[in-house]
Amino acid sequence: MALATSAGMWVSQTMSFPMSFAAPLLAFVFLSLPLPRPSLKMTFGFILVLAASCYAGVVLLPFLQHARWVGIGLFVLALFHTFYFTAKGGSAALGTFMTLGLTLVAAVGSVSSFVMVEIAKWMTVCAVWAMAFVWLAHALIPD
Repeated sequence: MALATSAGMWVSQTMSFPMSFAAPLLAFVFLSLPLPRPSLKMTFGFILVLAASCYAGVVLLPFLQHARWVGIGLFVLALFHTFYFTAKGGSAALGTFMTLGLTLVAAVGSVSSFVMVEIAKWMTVCAVWAMAFVWLAHALIPD
């Protein structure tokens, strides 16, 4: 866990990511859960879920700004889906990351739509790098 987190911080600081803390944080959270070594399907699923939830927040923003009650209803419905996914036996990690993507982007989007799109983009990039660090950690230090 320490290897992937420190490698993630080194690479993200060296490459000057605008959200340099996100890749090591996502790798840390992923490695701290009692999950087996991620398969290729699990890796792409994690990246896709985080990206989809971030961009779902982008799609919800016009409703939140111009048709507030409709936007709030859609946002509550999306959050209910993430909680229901976890409650019916889905992965708690995926449910948590879906909730994180929705709330982060919607909260920032109410202040600036440009920053919201940038956060959604960099969360996706950081998810890709985080999974690379998770794979690196599992390759160097097997279970």
